[in-house]
Amino acid sequence: MILLTISSLASIYFSRDLPLESDLAHLLPPTTQSVQDYEKIKNILGGVGFYIIILETPEPGEESLREKADFFVQKIKQDASLAANIEDIFYEVPLGFFRKYALLYAELNDVIRIYRRLVRKVEFEARKANPYFLDIEDRNVDFYIGDIAQKYRKKNLARNIFIDKENRRVAIFIKPSRPATDIEFNQQFYSNLQQLFSQFVMPEGWSYYLAGRYMSEPEQKKILSNDITKTSGLTLLVLLIVVILFFRSLRATFAIGLPLFFGLSWTFALTYIIVGRISLISAFLSSILLGLGIDYGIHLLSRYKAERIAGNGLTQALVITFTSLGTSIGFGAFTTSVAFIALSFAKFQAFAEFGMIALIGIVCCLIAFLFTFPVFIFLTERFEGDLIPDAKVNHGRYRYLLMWIFLGIVLNAIGLVTMKSIHFEYNFSNLSAVSEKL
Repeated sequence: MILLTISSLASIYFSRDLPLESDLAHLLPPTTQSVQDYEKIKNILGGVGFYIIILETPEPGEESLREKADFFVQKIKQDASLAANIEDIFYEVPLGFFRKYALLYAELNDVIRIYRRLVRKVEFEARKANPYFLDIEDRNVDFYIGDIAQKYRKKNLARNIFIDKENRRVAIFIKPSRPATDIEFNQQFYSNLQQLFSQFVMPEGWSYYLAGRYMSEPEQKKILSNDITKTSGLTLLVLLIVVILFFRSLRATFAIGLPLFFGLSWTFALTYIIVGRISLISAFLSSILLGLGIDYGIHLLSRYKAERIAGNGLTQALVITFTSLGTSIGFGAFTTSVAFIALSFAKFQAFAEFGMIALIGIVCCLIAFLFTFPVFIFLTERFEGDLIPDAKVNHGRYRYLLMWIFLGIVLNAIGLVTMKSIHFEYNFSNLSAVSEKL
């Protein structure tokens, strides 16, 4: 118990600083072209995304909003702690950029219109190049997109500052020099920004709030960390309740729950040493490992109780349990590990890390039960009351067997038919947590 306690405390100490990687660019191999392009853009432009300061006034007024925005821009530039970490800050619309690249903001319907015009032009020129082509109407097909470009120029150049239609809100964009996923830098920058605004008394009715990617990243990570804690705790609670109801004994929570806890603590300590982080994909492995690891304890405790009911002593029951189940449990852990090992060869780093951490977890949980289960059996034996025999199955006619078989066939058929209709969501921004603060 002393060795177990020391190892567990050491594991918790190492794993408490296990970083949560939320930057999707770090989940791909560094040699990937998209990652290299992303790094180039980040080196040239600094952070990807913005801090957006929204100033709001109770009364509509473009000039007052412009004056207030200009005032805060100058104050931010004069603040040494902020100015040293800012690549750019502006509240005026970059008119030249919108004139030149207006079509970058085209909606899908307009893109389709451009595509169809281009197809007609290409087909016409291909027919015209044919020496046997004769156009009786002597018509010409032009490729013209000026009307669509002008549509978006007017839309984006209606105002020369970022102001809403009601003339009550203006946006100030700040591009920091570090990425939004650098949480420590992000939090310090946010603190300096809040400190600057706290020095000024806003006019009556005026207000401000912050938005943008630099605000969402820390909030996303905080929500994800809370979700991991909640789901892991809820999973453990539900599993222990099921174990208590199945074995009808509080002893089962110690004999099964504590080895499971040791196995998870060792898993995350080795993850910190070997992998060095957890990603968005592997973050919820604790819940999965709880479900996989508890199987070892259920099998061991069930067999041990059966041997005790049969009249064997404590030591003899443990020896029979481990000699009869050791090979099968070990082989089961091996087959489960093989499935996760296959993931560790994936090019997508998140899947590879998921497979590696799952492999470590399966092995740690198995070792934890093999070495700690007898300890807790010895410690809890004195508190065990009358041993309750295992439930017996009453053999019947199974008149509902055909109904269950038919229902299984129907459900499998529906699954096979609808399988192709499942949409693969590749856009991680659509999977982000929803926060009431943002």
